[in-house]
Amino acid sequence: MGDARLDLDGVDGAFVTIEGLPRPDWDVILKAAAGAGYAYGAGADLEPWTDLVRQWLVRLGSALGSAYAIGESDGFLVLSPFDDRNERASWLDRARSSIIKYTGMPNGDDMAKSVVMFFGEAEQYYSYVSASDDVAGEYIASAGCFISRGYCHVCVAPGPKWSIEHTLLHELVHMLMVAKPNPLWLEEALAEILPGVILDYSPFHVDHEMIERHQACWTPERLAAFWSGHAFGDGRDDVSELAYHLSELVTRRILQDWPKRFKEFFGDAMDTDAGQASALRHLGVGLDQLVADILGPGDWAPDPARICADLGIDPDAPEES
Repeated sequence: MGDARLDLDGVDGAFVTIEGLPRPDWDVILKAAAGAGYAYGAGADLEPWTDLVRQWLVRLGSALGSAYAIGESDGFLVLSPFDDRNERASWLDRARSSIIKYTGMPNGDDMAKSVVMFFGEAEQYYSYVSASDDVAGEYIASAGCFISRGYCHVCVAPGPKWSIEHTLLHELVHMLMVAKPNPLWLEEALAEILPGVILDYSPFHVDHEMIERHQACWTPERLAAFWSGHAFGDGRDDVSELAYHLSELVTRRILQDWPKRFKEFFGDAMDTDAGQASALRHLGVGLDQLVADILGPGDWAPDPARICADLGIDPDAPEES
């Protein structure tokens, strides 16, 4: 790359205004960066990319109000109206290290800094996230969300410290997993389990009544939607609620019975078969058997053809190199 810094103020169309706030058009920005000789990939200098992100956050902060400024740590850029923004960035470094320790996922050293936005007012939070069509999960009355389009980032609504910390850990799991096609049931389970592990609390519970609810709810057809991930957005007969709970039941069983094999199982689990091949390889048992231990005998095995159809994946397409 040359010595010239790419100033986004001089890039036509780099930002558009939606809901009164500037939004980066990353297609335009990436084209301009390529024209300026910015390199990306193994061994590339990431600071020029981080500078582009800072320019975005400075512009957004100015629109949000004079209290907003950037905090920074080794791995994060934080936009926040609160004076402890640098401490929050350092906390995020430690939180990410803890998630990586438990899962074995890549540490992201070959990526530019991650972005987290803290909003001082709920109205600002909802105004910002409402313009994003790719928010992970519902943002209505939410404490936070992960936005995957463009430059991935996490947004956090104002709230008590315990709620903010749980939200950050939950959304960081989604952020760290974005580059790998994980089974949704496994990703959602870890996004719930890991905050409890790291913050040393566990709201999860299971009793006879909950098991009966699972047994009354799940059919082979509904469980097929669980393996593909579609059940998590299904509000009928508490299907979505039970999908989240079932994902934790199965994941906690794996963590309890195969703690030393979990990282290998997680590392090889793919969305196209819901992790079945990885379970057989590393745990010596299929996911259908783990579910049968909860629901009783049934046709519970993930069907890769059905999963690929639900996900819109061509199973015969060549893998990307």
